[in-house]
Amino acid sequence: MPRSGGGAEGVLAEVAPSVVLACAELGIDRVTAERIADFTMLLTAAAIQAAGGPAEVAPTPETWRATVAWDVLYSPDDRSRVVGAIARESAAEMAEADGD
Repeated sequence: MPRSGGGAEGVLAEVAPSVVLACAELGIDRVTAERIADFTMLLTAAAIQAAGGPAEVAPTPETWRATVAWDVLYSPDDRSRVVGAIARESAAEMAEADGD
């Protein structure tokens, strides 16, 4: 569920943190994850605007960065602490569901 209201603003509030989580899962360093998330926010906001949505809906980089638990996802040297965790948990859940 979006953290900040509904509509385009609520959706965009989740885009960058979700991108950062995906980057951490893939082992992408924090600096690169932030750049990818910023770029994704720009593309998503442009798509919303092109579809007739409001022009100014994207949170600032400072705003969305404040919603990310950086210390959980990344070590002080900007390396992912969670690389592969989602894939491992998913595999374990599937094995459990299959009775393995």
